[in-house]
Amino acid sequence: MSRHPPFSAHEQLNDEAIGPTIPDQPDIESRRGAVDDFLRAELETPILDELFPHLWLVGAQSSERVDPLHRQKIKGRRVVITEDPKLHLVWYSDAIYIKPIPQCLLNFEFWRMFLCSPQHAKVSDAASHHARSALGFLRTYALLLRHPSDLHLAIEHRLIPENIQWVSFSKFIVPFRHLHDDEVSSRYHFGQLRLTRLNWAIRVFRPRSSKDWWYYHEVYWNTGAYIERFYAPLLFLFGSITIVLTAIQVMVTVPEGNIIAEFQWETATKACWGFSLAMILFIAALWLVFLVGIMVFLTAQGIYAVVMRRQKRRLKGTNMT
Repeated sequence: MSRHPPFSAHEQLNDEAIGPTIPDQPDIESRRGAVDDFLRAELETPILDELFPHLWLVGAQSSERVDPLHRQKIKGRRVVITEDPKLHLVWYSDAIYIKPIPQCLLNFEFWRMFLCSPQHAKVSDAASHHARSALGFLRTYALLLRHPSDLHLAIEHRLIPENIQWVSFSKFIVPFRHLHDDEVSSRYHFGQLRLTRLNWAIRVFRPRSSKDWWYYHEVYWNTGAYIERFYAPLLFLFGSITIVLTAIQVMVTVPEGNIIAEFQWETATKACWGFSLAMILFIAALWLVFLVGIMVFLTAQGIYAVVMRRQKRRLKGTNMT
């Protein structure tokens, strides 16, 4: 990290003076230890950093895969405010979690005092680590807020202070928009991440920094809501079994022999057998298509992840040369 903030003093969006406490945080003292603890809680993502070697299996390794806020609305996603940095840009179903910008990160003096590398080596390492996280975090806002309409949505959802204007924000965010991946923490080498895939990553790779080895984040907080998610697949399974068993029963109980000859039911019998057999084959084909579709989808996703990873490595090698 440079010894200078990425933006100038006249481009800052928060000009509050650094006193006994830091900007917008009256309970956080402006001493190195307290600020380091604050930044660690506000910015660090140890689980995702530990999962980084495997995250390419979870999502495309592209930091630009972040939809602006207006696009999130088009996709039918609602913005859910979170203060937990591990949930920032994690989405599930119709919701995406977004962490508001801590106002101290908009302050020039705060960057100069606590995030720019000082002379002391131990302090410099901590500041550099926090700075990379802060740079990556603010770079996501350069992607989330690309138009004035995005800024209005951000203000509406209390993601940024309401007194910020589009022109001033654009000037502030420009340096973050052009950052490279090697300048930010490993989590921000990726953009949006799907919660369901992160849950599976937790179960498979068991990162030590995670307290829960089954969920990255639990979205069901009562038993009823958890059971409700299984209604549709269980209903489909029950309906399939019922149709098959009914078809078998019809095939077994259709009259045969002399009764058929006596009442001339041969045509009806063939029709019942044919229809029952067709129902069984239809249900079997339906399940086959369903299972094959899942396999094809997972295979396509895996191939896409491998291709994106190779492109990323190739691009990184080109930039180094």
